[in-house]
Amino acid sequence: MSNGYFISQQINSLSVITQRICPSSELPELGKQAFKVLYRSKAYAALVVRFHGQVYAYINQCLYSGKPLDSEDAHIFDETEHFLRASDSGICYSPITGEGYSPICMGQKLTALRVVELDGVVYLKDKHATLYNDALIKLTLDAEDDGNIVLFQEEYSSICNAS
Repeated sequence: MSNGYFISQQINSLSVITQRICPSSELPELGKQAFKVLYRSKAYAALVVRFHGQVYAYINQCLYSGKPLDSEDAHIFDETEHFLRASDSGICYSPITGEGYSPICMGQKLTALRVVELDGVVYLKDKHATLYNDALIKLTLDAEDDGNIVLFQEEYSSICNAS
């Protein structure tokens, strides 16, 4: 089990894995890009938006209805272009903090995902989330290894080369 243990140790030593979401050129001001994540072991739709030149990402789920913010309209910003707006409920959220601006969800926030933009690429860099990849679902957890993910060389290579 030396190969599996070695790769497991490499993965455990990375506190946050950086993963490519999209090129910066595909995310214009007030634009969005949809992607999927595994967040705390559950699959979710997510989105990254650009607001005032900065990128912000959230689990794409209205706090009130539970539906994606863009479930009925592809445009994610409200008519003033200052707030994210859930197309089904009309609830607005701060694009910077994710805070809800409605009495229904006052004080609550969308689930934020940490993203960074570097050298013309937007990356997910969140310790609780990873980009959704069918190959990752097939990993085997080894109960005798304290719940750490154990990958053998061939599994690791197939995940890294998955498209």
